[in-house]
Amino acid sequence: MKRFRRTATAVAAGLLFSLLGSLTGCGGAASTAQGMVTVEGIPVGSGSVKFVPEGDPKGQAAAGAIKDGKYEVTADRGLTAGKYKVEIAWQKPAPAGKATAPVKKADPDMTGPDGPANTAENPVRTATMPAEVKAGSNTIDFAIPK
Repeated sequence: MKRFRRTATAVAAGLLFSLLGSLTGCGGAASTAQGMVTVEGIPVGSGSVKFVPEGDPKGQAAAGAIKDGKYEVTADRGLTAGKYKVEIAWQKPAPAGKATAPVKKADPDMTGPDGPANTAENPVRTATMPAEVKAGSNTIDFAIPK
C-alpha cells in the first residue's frame, strides 16, 4: 500500500510540474509568418519586415528580409502568437540601366549598418501596418498604398 501511495504521489507531482511548465512557457506559441509585400500593387524588390509586439515596444521583435516581394519570419527569430505593429522598409528598384548603391554584406533583416544604402536618389521608404499572428503558420500579405 505504501508503494502505491509513493508511486501515485510521484505521478501526481510529475503531472503538476508538466502542467506548470506548459503554462509558464516562453511568452506564447511559436509561429511563422510569410507573405507578399507590395507597393501600389507592385512587389517590393528588397527590404525588411519587423514584427514589434503591440503594446510592448520593448518586447522581443522578430524580423526577416524581403526578396522579390516575398518575406518569411520564422519561429527561431522569436515570433510568437499575438498582435503586432509591423515596420516595413524598402527601396524602389533602380531604373533600367542604372545601378543602385550596393549592400556591403548580407544582413538578414536589413536593419543593421550594412543594410541597403539610403541615398538621396533612392531613399529607404517605410510603412507601419498592424498584423495579428496566430499560433503555427501564418500567411500575411502587406499591400502598401501610395
